[in-house]
Amino acid sequence: MRIFLFTISFLAGLQIYSQSGFVEFTDSLGLAHAQGSNGISVCDYDNDGDYDFYVSASQEENLLFENQGDSIFVDMAPLLGLDLNEFSRASIWADFDNDGYKDIFVGNYLDDSYLFKNNGDGSFTDVSNTAGLIQGSFPNSLNAVDINLDGLLDLYVANINSPNFLYINQGDFLFTEEVLAYGITDNLTAMGALFFDYDMDNDVDLYLTHDGYQEFILYRNNGNGTFTDVSVESNTNLARQGMGVNIADYDLDGDMDVFLANLLANDLLRNNGDGTFTNITMEAGVGDFGMSWGTFFLDYDNDTDEDIFINNMYYMGNFSNLLYRNNGDGSYTDIIEEGEAMESLMGGYGAASFDFNRNGGIDLLLANTSSNDENQIFINENSRGNWIQLELEGTISNRNAIGTKLQVFSDSLLLIDEMVGGSGYCSQNMAAKHFGLATRTTVDSIAVIWPNGLEETYYDLEINTHYLITENTGISLLDYAPQEEEEEEEEEEEEEEEEE
Repeated sequence: MRIFLFTISFLAGLQIYSQSGFVEFTDSLGLAHAQGSNGISVCDYDNDGDYDFYVSASQEENLLFENQGDSIFVDMAPLLGLDLNEFSRASIWADFDNDGYKDIFVGNYLDDSYLFKNNGDGSFTDVSNTAGLIQGSFPNSLNAVDINLDGLLDLYVANINSPNFLYINQGDFLFTEEVLAYGITDNLTAMGALFFDYDMDNDVDLYLTHDGYQEFILYRNNGNGTFTDVSVESNTNLARQGMGVNIADYDLDGDMDVFLANLLANDLLRNNGDGTFTNITMEAGVGDFGMSWGTFFLDYDNDTDEDIFINNMYYMGNFSNLLYRNNGDGSYTDIIEEGEAMESLMGGYGAASFDFNRNGGIDLLLANTSSNDENQIFINENSRGNWIQLELEGTISNRNAIGTKLQVFSDSLLLIDEMVGGSGYCSQNMAAKHFGLATRTTVDSIAVIWPNGLEETYYDLEINTHYLITENTGISLLDYAPQEEEEEEEEEEEEEEEEE
C-alpha cells in the first residue's frame, strides 16, 4: 500500500510559479508512478463524497488512488485485487447493476479484459468469466451507454484493427455482444469513441476517431435500435492520425461541438445545428502541431465558456501541453508559458478532470507513459467566478444518468451539457457536471432531460453549491465543504486549544 500526502496551504504558496494558475504536485504523485501509464478514470468508488482515480498501465501494476478526504491518497489496488499487471490501456467506472456503487471495466491488449463488481463494502468481485466478454482484442476506448433505454448501462469497446464490441447488459452482470445488430461496426484503427446527441433529437449518436489517416465515423441514432453512417453529409469524415475526442458547447449556441486531439494539427468542429459541422480550427487558433492524446473541455476560470486542455507526448516533436483559454469571441489563446510546470515535457497520454478539493475549481490529472516520467496532478489556484455543480441519479433511467441533458439558465445565459460515459483518450472525467457562472449571483432554473424523455425543472438555486438531482424525486443540497476550508477550521481549533 502506497501513500502520498500534500497540503493545500503548501500549494497556495507555490502559486507564484504558475502563469496558468495551476500548481503541480508531481513529487508525491510520482512516488507511485506506474511505468507505461495510459489512462486515468475518476470516480467516487466508495461513495464517501470525494473523488478517487484509477490509473491503467501497460508495464507495471495498475493503481487505484483512494482519496482519504484530508489531502491523503492511498493506493488501494493491491488490497482490492485491482492491481492488474498486464497491458492495460483504458478503464471505465459504471454502475452496471444499479446498486448505487460503480463497478469497473479494465481493457487489456490481447490479454483478458476484466469486469469487477463493486460490492459496496470496500471490496470487489471479479465477474469477468461469467459476464460474456470477448477476450484477446485491442481495446482502446471505452464508453458506458444505455443504448436500448432499458435502464441498464451497456458497454461499447473500441478496438484497434479488430471489430468493436457492443455489450448489451442483460442484468446480473451478464452481457451479450450485439454490435452488428445495432450497425455501429468498425474494423479500423479505432482510438477515440464518444456517445453524445449531436443532432439534439434526444437519442445518443456515436463518433469514432481513427489513427493512420483513416476517416472518422459519425453514426446517427435512428431511434429504432439502428444507426446510420452520416460521416460524409455531416462533414465529420476527417482523415487524421486521430486520438482523443471530447464535446462541449464552446460557442454557447445550444448544441454540442467537438474537439479532436490528433498527431499534428488538432481539430475543432462547430455544430451548425442542422446536422452538419464546420471545421473552425484555424479561426479558433487551436491547430496545435503535436502528438496529442488526452483532451477535454473545462471552464477552468468559471467565466461561463469552455476552455480546452491537451496532453501532448513531448518526446514526439517536442510540443508541450496546452491550455487554451476561450476568449469568448470564437477564438482561443494558449495560456501556458514557457518554463512552467503545466508544459509537462513528458510522454503524455490520458488526462482527466475533477474537482479534487470540492472548491469549485476544476483540477487536472495526467497519465504520462515513459519510465522516466511521473503521473501528474495540477491543482487549480486561479481566481475564479461563481459556479454550480450538479450530480445526477437515475431511478427509471440508468443509475448514473448517462445520456441525460442539462440546461442551466441564469439571466440571459444558457449553459448546456450532457452526461457521457467516457472522455478524451483512455480516460474518464468526474461524473459531476460543472458550470461556471462568472459574476452571476443566481441560477434562475435548471432543466433536466432524462434519457427516457422525462423533463424536470428546478428554480432559484444557490450558487457556489453542489446539488444532487434524483430522477422523478427532487433536488437536494450536497454538503461538500472544500478541503482547504476544513483544514483552516482545524488549524483555528488547534490554535484556540493552545491558547487555552
